Amino acid sequence: MKKIVVFFFLFIYGLSFSFSDNAFGVILYAEGKEFSIYREGNFRTFNISRDVVVGIPVYPGDLVQTSSGTMVEIQVIPGDTMIKVADNTTCEFTDFFPGGGLSAKIAYGRLRVKAENISSSSEIQITGRTFVLISSGGDIGYDFVAAKTGDRITTSRAYVISGSAMVSPVDSSETVELSSSSMFEIYEIASNTANPGISTESKKLDISEELISFWQRKGFVTSALSLDLVQKLYPDLWQGNLALVPRGTAKEGLVEKEGDVAKQSVELYLSSQDAPILTAEELLGADRVSVAKQQRAWGGFLFVTGLFEVGVGVVAGFGKDIAGPVWPYDNRMDTAIPLFATGGISIITGIISYAASFSVSQ
Repeated sequence: MKKIVVFFFLFIYGLSFSFSDNAFGVILYAEGKEFSIYREGNFRTFNISRDVVVGIPVYPGDLVQTSSGTMVEIQVIPGDTMIKVADNTTCEFTDFFPGGGLSAKIAYGRLRVKAENISSSSEIQITGRTFVLISSGGDIGYDFVAAKTGDRITTSRAYVISGSAMVSPVDSSETVELSSSSMFEIYEIASNTANPGISTESKKLDISEELISFWQRKGFVTSALSLDLVQKLYPDLWQGNLALVPRGTAKEGLVEKEGDVAKQSVELYLSSQDAPILTAEELLGADRVSVAKQQRAWGGFLFVTGLFEVGVGVVAGFGKDIAGPVWPYDNRMDTAIPLFATGGISIITGIISYAASFSVSQ
């Protein structure tokens, strides 16, 4: 009997541990009118002007669909990978990985992923109708949209804003390597001949001005949060509750409205009265605050060391002029000049290091 009880508790603990060890996404920003999530047979549409949507989890297997003019930003937890689901997009997040990686399938629309600190054991994989896009890190995107020229019916586009990626077309065994500022396109073309069908045409080229312009207008608005801060703000995310519910009713301070467009962000939540009172370590992450403090201390040390070196240089080079006959040593400019040089460098480096520490902590 005792063994059964022990096994039962170990089994329950194993379940809770395995879930806490899993990766998932959390919505940090949304703008527009509404988006929907399909999860395990349940479908829910969220109204951005009415429902609190920031903090809603996105779990493996969830299908996310945005309406016209609506965009959503999702952070992979744990990690700082950010996902931008553009408007008129339908995609399924098949899996998330603890190192910041993910796999997704795009049915239609545009998907952008910024994974600058992904672990070496993770990768980004996005599958579409005509090819698979794989990246080990960087800022990448995948579009699958209706074509607007000639006999083309669809355009599939993979692009790399920074970093690198690999494209594997589904109808070819060859792969295409993409580097920063490059893209790969495949067009599906409807045949008007006596034998109707669909053919494809592909090419690799520099990233287009259209894409650059699009993402300049609709790029990432928010940044990834530290894991400590996510746990502080949304501790229930680790409980495994799969219910599709908003985090409350949006009220003044939690949502911004510009005409018909509503916006919610984690920054708005943090500045609202509903947010918990947080320390600098909780807001920025203990690691970032610790790095900033260390850099500030090092800058102060260099500055003081530089002042000391300059002071010794003054004594060595001008001691006899300053103290007169009571000074037993001759002026040594050959010693003073190197001390002035190293002291000046230490002072300047210390000032730069001290000033730069504030950007680390922001």
